[in-house]
Amino acid sequence: MCLPTRWLVFFGASGCLGLSLLVVVGPGLAADKEEKVTPEQKAAREQALASVQQIADMLGDDKKADDIQKKAKALADSMMKADFGVQAVEPIMAPLKLRSKGGMGIGAKAGVYDPDGIEAKIIGLAKKKLTAGELKNQADDIAKLAKITAAVAEVSALHKPEKKVADKKPEDWAKWSKDMRDTALELANQAKAAKPDADAIKKTATKLNGTCTDCHDKFRPK
Repeated sequence: MCLPTRWLVFFGASGCLGLSLLVVVGPGLAADKEEKVTPEQKAAREQALASVQQIADMLGDDKKADDIQKKAKALADSMMKADFGVQAVEPIMAPLKLRSKGGMGIGAKAGVYDPDGIEAKIIGLAKKKLTAGELKNQADDIAKLAKITAAVAEVSALHKPEKKVADKKPEDWAKWSKDMRDTALELANQAKAAKPDADAIKKTATKLNGTCTDCHDKFRPK
């Protein structure tokens, strides 16, 4: 099933896939804004949180490739059927938001990280190299948040726009979805290495953040 044209219009007005659905505060990823959430939106986000976590847990296991695709398609189709208008795709991206705004946050406990949100942490990783102590303490959480990001991209990739609108091309959507997924998985693998490299993690986080910048250049209104 292809993505309806109205979804492409939404992305053109709001940013681009995945990390750029939120309000832009810099050249790459995005931060949250105050919002009102309806009961239906809350339920959709909760469903997305659970499904994205399940997909993230399976990523990296080649034997579960089919299960990943089935779960990702089921989530994307469910959000389509919920029909939230131009906000239809938003719940899929909600895991990346601040924990206080309905996102998954970083780590098992709230308040350990500030800001406590996946996209915000990726921005931070891209801006500043972790110290040896920070890397030792944060490596597991970085690996987990990176796999969550890859899982979000996995779902987004299934529903690229059905046709070109102005200079917004379906193939660009597909490319940035793949780049987002692959780079996030690269970040996860680096964080899980026996001896994580802070320089490599900063470089990969910068690349992941840059994927969103490229998307903005194409999909955000000039």
